[in-house]
Amino acid sequence: MKKKALHKDFRIEIKKTWTRFLSILLIVALGVAMFAGLRACKDDMLQSADEYYDSTNLMDLRVISTLGLTEDDVEAIGKLDGVSMVEGAYSKDVLLHFKDSDIVVKTYSLNDTINKAKLIEGRFPENNTECLVDTLLLDNTGYKVGDTITLSLPEGDLKDDLKETVLTIVGSCTDSRYMAFGRGNGSIGDGKISSFIILPKGNYKQEVYTELYVTVKDVMKLNSYSTEYEDRVKIVQENIEAITEERGNIRYEEVTKEPREELEKGEQELAKAKEDLKLKEEETYAKIEKGNSSIEEAQTTLTAMRKELEDKKALLSSTYPKEAIDNMFAPEEVKLKASEDELKNQKFVLEEQRAKAKEQFAKAKEEIALNEKTLQEGRDELSKVEHPTWYVLNRDTIESFVSYEMDADRMDAISKVFPAIFFFVAALVCLTTMTRMVDEQRTQIGILKALGYGKMSIAGKFIKYALFATVSGSIIGVLIGQKIFPYVVINAYRIMYGSLPVIAIPYRPYYAILAGSFAVLCTMLATFMACMKDLKAEPAQLMRPVTPKAGRRILLERIGFIWNRLNFTKKSTLRNLFRYKKRFYMTTIGIAGCMALLIVGFGIKDSIGVMSELQYTELFHQDASITLTEKITKEKRDSLIPKILEDDRVLDATLIFDKSMKFSNGSLNRSASLVVVESGSNYNEFYTFRNRNTKTTYHLNEDGVIITEKLAKLLSLSVGDTITIEMDNFNKHNVAVTAISENYMGHYVFMTSDFYHSLYGEEPSYNQILLINKSSAKEFEEGLFRDLLVKYKDIMAISSTNTFNNYIHDMLSSLDIIVYVLIICAGMLAFIVLYNLSNININERKRELASLKVLGFYDGEVNSYVMKENNLLTLIGMVFGVFLGIVLHRYIIITCEVDMVMFGRLIKPMSLIYSAGITMIFTLVISLFMYFKLRKIDMIESLKSVE
Repeated sequence: MKKKALHKDFRIEIKKTWTRFLSILLIVALGVAMFAGLRACKDDMLQSADEYYDSTNLMDLRVISTLGLTEDDVEAIGKLDGVSMVEGAYSKDVLLHFKDSDIVVKTYSLNDTINKAKLIEGRFPENNTECLVDTLLLDNTGYKVGDTITLSLPEGDLKDDLKETVLTIVGSCTDSRYMAFGRGNGSIGDGKISSFIILPKGNYKQEVYTELYVTVKDVMKLNSYSTEYEDRVKIVQENIEAITEERGNIRYEEVTKEPREELEKGEQELAKAKEDLKLKEEETYAKIEKGNSSIEEAQTTLTAMRKELEDKKALLSSTYPKEAIDNMFAPEEVKLKASEDELKNQKFVLEEQRAKAKEQFAKAKEEIALNEKTLQEGRDELSKVEHPTWYVLNRDTIESFVSYEMDADRMDAISKVFPAIFFFVAALVCLTTMTRMVDEQRTQIGILKALGYGKMSIAGKFIKYALFATVSGSIIGVLIGQKIFPYVVINAYRIMYGSLPVIAIPYRPYYAILAGSFAVLCTMLATFMACMKDLKAEPAQLMRPVTPKAGRRILLERIGFIWNRLNFTKKSTLRNLFRYKKRFYMTTIGIAGCMALLIVGFGIKDSIGVMSELQYTELFHQDASITLTEKITKEKRDSLIPKILEDDRVLDATLIFDKSMKFSNGSLNRSASLVVVESGSNYNEFYTFRNRNTKTTYHLNEDGVIITEKLAKLLSLSVGDTITIEMDNFNKHNVAVTAISENYMGHYVFMTSDFYHSLYGEEPSYNQILLINKSSAKEFEEGLFRDLLVKYKDIMAISSTNTFNNYIHDMLSSLDIIVYVLIICAGMLAFIVLYNLSNININERKRELASLKVLGFYDGEVNSYVMKENNLLTLIGMVFGVFLGIVLHRYIIITCEVDMVMFGRLIKPMSLIYSAGITMIFTLVISLFMYFKLRKIDMIESLKSVE
């Protein structure tokens, strides 16, 4: 019987005080929705991406080799433990003519099993004259399905690479490797890849694959961002790395076999030619020498015959006349003369043979020397063919894969802070509400105690009341929160990750139970605390009216020159504020919490949005960064700066050395970029080193380094400390930190080239050139970068700071909707808190307000009398909320930061104004609601004695 009465009373209480019940339900629903919804956001974001990856069978590993990859490599990797599938693919950076310029696109081969394209429009290509294009290409260029495009290279055509270069667009697609809008950098054109185009494999003329895609067994059921997934992929990655040397040697032998055989054949032919030439030369000159010897013998004989003839003539000269003697020996003279002429002719012929042989042998030797030079060039070319290097890369090398996880982590950090504040404020409101409910039913509690009801039976009514409201609110909060919040958040991030087609928002029981448990714990604790005081009192004491609080003078009354100038209503308002201390504290804390949440919402947007503005305008001044090829010589590198500066579109340029290294401080270590600038250069035109708080500028010197602020924080370093630079395990140097500079994106350690030389004993191998352009307009930069890439072959890629800055802005714009959701929720909380506390205030003071009506106060005057208190409490709460918001904003910003990023610490003045304005708007709306409630106060009913 007792239980039936209490149950009936419980139902009547809910019906009679449905607004109070609804206020508890709503504030619990809001808190649970925030907690369960926001905490589920990270899991839902990652699951959405993972389902997209699974639907396209995104590769788990990508294998690249400097000498290409063969079918044998595919077979070898496919036999390894843990490998599910392996597929070879081709790729090539090309130019696509658009309007009056060329844009860079990356072509891929159409894959059968791995990295499958997701068709959006049209169909897949069926022959070499058809292609599938990136949806971004259609959006940015105006091309449509059915149009014809032509591919080319900066110099020459693609005949050696593609069978067909004039292609028909038959469809558009997305690729899970490019979930964000960035398409990476290329080595041709302006250095920026705009889109991708997918071609049939048969269109490529390449003999070997550009890369291999690998999937791992039994990981499809795992989330791609889980530790278990990473561990399984790591095992297979190590297995592939274990065969890279063997496969590399095999590929090296394949590549060098034919030229090596040709060289060996050429060397053999050259050796034979040398030997044949030598033999022929010896034989020819031997014959010439033999003929020369015969001539010399004949010459000797003729000389002897001539002497003998002359002797005979001389002997007869005294006896016969000269003419008679000449006639006597004329036949012999003729014969001898003929022999001498013949011998002279033989000498001439022999000299001609010698000269001709010498000329022929000289030509043969030149030909041999030329062949020898050609062979040496072949040897040199062969020696330049290095053993191939294999790179086994996981999904962490996919830019959008990593950035998406970082965004999910940031969302998770926010979700751990905001719901806690909501629950705290909700607990305060529940405490106030239930305390008021218990105070209203003091007499009934006293009667129930006098009738013999136990404390727990009496308290059960209030506990059930709060429990029913809490459980109902929790169910509503979970049902709504775990669908709306993740959907809004993921949909907001799709602004940046445009190709994400899946939004997975399942109910997650863990967060639902956790949120509901927190809500029940808060409300039950608040209800129990509200009941304890009255349940301890005696029945007779409870059945008497509560003794009114004694009036006390407030501090302001002692300041006469202010107090005496206040009218009656203002004095009454001020007295009431401090008379009802519980309401004062609850309202102030509630409004302060809501104001703080609004400031945090706007402040997050301010702090994140200011990052790129500060980083790339006030700290880093370069407009572009040129990456040089690894094999560039020092002479060519040093000559590049003057040549680039000859272009009147470039205002300034400087060389830097930029390399990722490991930096440590005892047990703490982080990867960061070591940036070496030329000593004595104008590096201050490209970098500003300064203190974030004082704006004091720093300069590099020759006895230490400047490190960035976030790196200093992660390594627990301050100015004067020592940081260890680890180029490798055997090359470590301890250097002094001379300054800590403001920085927001990435970690950097700066030093001069002279200091680098003192550490490593050599000049830094500069690998980048920083540019300051005459203009940062998109068309201007594209033209400049395209010309530089064409003109200088040692330039590998050019990255535009402006393009990256715009990318950051696009990325951060996705946070706007999330921030707006937080602001709306904070506004709703402010509304519920103000409404609930204002409602309690009016209910507590019905007799007082009825008395004012009886005395002749109009409804508007009574409303003004009450709302002045609310407005003043709101203002006080807002003041405290500003300080709380600044502290909370700093905590959230630090919590949300990832290792490589430092958010700004800025809250713009307009954000404070917006937060205050929203809070005041809700106060005015509540005033309007309360006005109608005040009008309904029954003067006679309210003035009846509570007894």
